[in-house]
Amino acid sequence: ALPDNRLRIIFSDNGCGLPKNFNVKALTTLGMKIVDILVSNQLKGQWSVITEKGTTYCLVFNKK
Repeated sequence: ALPDNRLRIIFSDNGCGLPKNFNVKALTTLGMKIVDILVSNQLKGQWSVITEKGTTYCLVFNKK
């Protein structure tokens, strides 16, 4: 459970997923850079990727 002042956004698919050695933080694509800048810098939050049974992205940040 999150504190009342935090939000969690989760989105996922049930596709084949990403490779086991996939490092999302090492990506240099524009899309991933934008996600990292928005969540980490502007929202002061964290984000993670789970690569089991498809791919799941989880973003956690403070309510504004």
